[in-house]
Amino acid sequence: MPSKKTKTVGGTALGILFAVLVLIAQQLGWIDLKDEPKDAPRPRQTPGTPTATRERPDTNRTAQTDAHPITQLQEKNLSGVHVTGEGTIVKVLPDDNEGSRHQRFLVELSDGHTIKISHNIDLAPRVPDPREGDTITFKGDFEANELGGAVHWTHHDPQQRHPDGYLEHNGKRYE
Repeated sequence: MPSKKTKTVGGTALGILFAVLVLIAQQLGWIDLKDEPKDAPRPRQTPGTPTATRERPDTNRTAQTDAHPITQLQEKNLSGVHVTGEGTIVKVLPDDNEGSRHQRFLVELSDGHTIKISHNIDLAPRVPDPREGDTITFKGDFEANELGGAVHWTHHDPQQRHPDGYLEHNGKRYE
């Protein structure tokens, strides 16, 4: 039979786990814990009535709305999130030839944040002749890191256990 101390530690751990899960769900927008009613009646609109609404001031609003969604993932240190995006190649890096070979780029997002794209060229075709200043569209998994984050899994999964990704460059898709 478990002791009182074991029950207390287990209950505390379970409570902490629940709180962490609620916090993550709130940050991802899955739940809203604000005290505002979701179905509050709206003022009646008549022709010529302005449609502007009044909002409460929010000190974090500017940072959150100006940041690219991928930048927000980096700021929250979230990883393993499947993302789609577009950016400008700012540097073509040498291939990573250790283990599976990867073609690599530094890509600047619309808000100025820079991420690394790591494209597995053992599973997908190489993007031919990428140049600094080129636009590249990507779909893959985001991993936060101390350098600003990286996107990988920009290819199909031959074992079909992971969502497929891709790169698009000059009108052609590489997956």
